[in-house]
Amino acid sequence: MFDNYTPGEILRRGPRFVLKTGRRLAIRQYMRGYFASYPAHPSKSRDGAVAITRDAESVLFLCWGNVCRSPFAERYARMRCHERQLDFTTKSAGVGESQGRGSPPSAIDAAADFGVDLSSHCSARISPSSINESDVVFVMDYNNYYSVIKACDDAAYKTFFLGALNDADSVQIGDPFGRGVDQFLGTYGHIATAIDELLDAVDPAVTVTEDDV
Repeated sequence: MFDNYTPGEILRRGPRFVLKTGRRLAIRQYMRGYFASYPAHPSKSRDGAVAITRDAESVLFLCWGNVCRSPFAERYARMRCHERQLDFTTKSAGVGESQGRGSPPSAIDAAADFGVDLSSHCSARISPSSINESDVVFVMDYNNYYSVIKACDDAAYKTFFLGALNDADSVQIGDPFGRGVDQFLGTYGHIATAIDELLDAVDPAVTVTEDDV
């Protein structure tokens, strides 16, 4: 449960931290059972995510703290949209309680390998208005989904797991916080692949065939 935190950090943060982390674990277990009962849940639909993104103007990426996964997704998507001349507004936020935090050094170093600069990032927290103002919301894991629906249950129709765009075994993209650069590289690789798959489907490249030559 506390794999991403050092013993010193657990002690420094105290009982409230332990209780909050335990609650996250309980929610994750509950949502795992919930989604196991609904294997074809709309939030896992690749086609659904592509369809709503095709008509979207604003895209919101969410994770827990908005220091690792979602800021990378926001900036990577922005970079790819610029290359494709797609007019999407990309934003990110966290579902946790803290804000104003920067990305950890391992995240910054790994993101740079993908052409993404996280050195100036400062975390923000979600609000019902930020969800309502977004045309599509992408979450990383079960806890994120639970938090979005709890904050704004009307957002269920436009909330999807970013990992559903991958061919991975799980729709969840795990939190690399507290890990090394290699872990971040793997996580960012999953996120980048999912975003590339999404944009390829939304804005398919023109394929030149022999008949066109």
